[in-house]
Amino acid sequence: MLVIVACLFAARIKLYRIHFDFHHLSPGWGGGYAWSPDMLTIDEGDTVCFEWKAPKYVLDVPVYKVEQTALPTSREYDGVGFRSAAEGTSEG
Repeated sequence: MLVIVACLFAARIKLYRIHFDFHHLSPGWGGGYAWSPDMLTIDEGDTVCFEWKAPKYVLDVPVYKVEQTALPTSREYDGVGFRSAAEGTSEG
């Protein structure tokens, strides 16, 4: 008699939060252009939440959005990757 035992392991799906704080400094862009953490390795199935809120003391309310670019220094959406929205918001 042949007995086959198969073990199935559930994937360990993780939730990551990426926070935008106006006080974070980006070496290339200055204040207000950095996320924390600035680098993250994820696995298929993981969830990444981006959170931001413009400070109230800023006269011109900035708008932010999260979108994939071709290069880390690019400012334009690459047209194929992830995108939070077509228009930015002061909080998200």
